[in-house]
Amino acid sequence: MIALPDTPTVARLPRLAYFREPRELPAGTLGAIVYGIDARAACAGDARLVPVPLAHRAGSARVEAWLGNGPFESSIEDGIRVRRGEGWQFASLELLESEWDGPRGAGREAYERLMRLQARAPALHVWRVWNFIDAINEGEGDAERYRQFCQGRAEGLGVGLPSFPAASALGRCDGERVLQLVWISGPAPGIAIENPRQVPAWRYPRRYGPASPSFSRAMRVGAEVAIAGTASIVGHESLHRDDLRKQVAESLANLAAVSEAAGIHHAGLRAIKAYVRERDDMEAVAAQIGASHPEGAACVVQADICRADLLVELEALGVAPA
Repeated sequence: MIALPDTPTVARLPRLAYFREPRELPAGTLGAIVYGIDARAACAGDARLVPVPLAHRAGSARVEAWLGNGPFESSIEDGIRVRRGEGWQFASLELLESEWDGPRGAGREAYERLMRLQARAPALHVWRVWNFIDAINEGEGDAERYRQFCQGRAEGLGVGLPSFPAASALGRCDGERVLQLVWISGPAPGIAIENPRQVPAWRYPRRYGPASPSFSRAMRVGAEVAIAGTASIVGHESLHRDDLRKQVAESLANLAAVSEAAGIHHAGLRAIKAYVRERDDMEAVAAQIGASHPEGAACVVQADICRADLLVELEALGVAPA
């Protein structure tokens, strides 16, 4: 058993904040994702940081940090980099697909390791997961790399979780066949939330692959809601092919719908992050988000989206009124 420190009386997410550079991070950083083509160099030697080589919008934040008070301890367990303290856990794992027979095998192995880590720390519950997969749309039909990953993820998870965490799956664009997982766990089960405008991803029909995507649209933890990757999908159908502006508007409508389903009003949406397929579209997406949300986009990065006909995906944090 992994010894855990005293957990908070009321479960809550670590504080989410965005920074322009890793050097700006405060001492009480549980963990952070750093985006950018130079992310590996920027993260070298810092156990708190996970580099993700996706280009970020010039001049804007590229560090997504989860903050507490600390102290936090770092370790490597079963190849997983772990930061732990205050009842929370920030973990990350990278696997070379060549060692696991492609995205299906790597997905299975990654989630089997996630489940083993959870089994050694049963007081921790998975709240939020990010999956980064190179060339996510490559391949036809069931041979598409994302569908292969989804099948492996389902095999790795088995029936081991009471509900699926909120999650995002994005395509790296650097040509390295590396699967990256990042996840946050905490001291109490979150409440899985679905979007009334969408079919739950885990109930998608067979046309989307041999295994449905294993995630919930959002996870409510105390007064906060971690909203999963959200795109221009209504029911289970992609809408507005080749129309960036309409896809952003539909994605924002879905953010609002899932947050209200969790008891969070539109005004409670915070820290909207955008993944944009085409680099030249990043400014337009940021401007459209800013027109409807005064805080604007906290972070904008270039990434392939899990469906080839989608141009943008959003995620956010919802905060309930006091």
